[in-house]
Amino acid sequence: MDRAILICAFGAPKKEEEIEGFLQELMGKPPPAILLKEVLNKYRFIGSSPLFQTLTSLRERIARGLKREVFLAFLYGRPSVEEVADQMLKGGVRDLLALYLSPYRSPYTTEVFERKMKALEREGMRVRVPPLWFDHPQFLDLWARRIKGKLKEREPLLFSAHAIPEEGSGRSPYLSDIMATARGIVERTKPCRWKVAFQSRGRGGRWIGPDIKEAILSFKEEREVLICPIGFLFDHLETLYDLDQELRGWAEGEGIRVERIECLNASEDFVQFLLRLLKEG
Repeated sequence: MDRAILICAFGAPKKEEEIEGFLQELMGKPPPAILLKEVLNKYRFIGSSPLFQTLTSLRERIARGLKREVFLAFLYGRPSVEEVADQMLKGGVRDLLALYLSPYRSPYTTEVFERKMKALEREGMRVRVPPLWFDHPQFLDLWARRIKGKLKEREPLLFSAHAIPEEGSGRSPYLSDIMATARGIVERTKPCRWKVAFQSRGRGGRWIGPDIKEAILSFKEEREVLICPIGFLFDHLETLYDLDQELRGWAEGEGIRVERIECLNASEDFVQFLLRLLKEG
């Protein structure tokens, strides 16, 4: 086997016992006790995250669709890119088509992925990456179809993405990528009002905004809002807890009804889109 496909995601703990180690790897130091407890409580509240089951299904369906060996790796957590790279090199892979499972460029995600791919190239592997896809018409259509099925007349639309520190946003096209996706979807759905906001910020420091709660309060007159989590392709803590539990409960206290669009997850139309990206890549 000299050719293969790699799909890579940010990563997450698979079980409670891995949470502390995952946070330490992510932060580069032992996590504060209060943060560890907070993440642990979120995992326990939602029961378990469907993320790994979703990504495993995605990998299997891409492998069947392309009739090629497909590997799955994570920037943080296990299996790591380095572990999977070692497996591929020992298996004779020398030509790799690699896709990071988010279209938005960021120093905390895609730039890390790119550095890891360059390390593979130094090992003698040829690495190809599909073109940027945050504004790909078919990607925009995926979200637009879901919104059209739920958006009510005169209901405002709020696009949600993960906040990143301001210090990292100045040298990154992350915000402009997110805005391009939102504008492309708006052209297809024509909501009466819309905004982009950011959620799930970390502790301390300055983070890009507006914060999602601030944005929701701006729709208080309408008393309802539909959230489209364009920054999250797969359900995990940020959607199942931060949005569906914490944010929804807070909004109800403010007299605002919040609903959200489902993530793309391993839906058939998203799988077909990824197959197209990989075939074109």
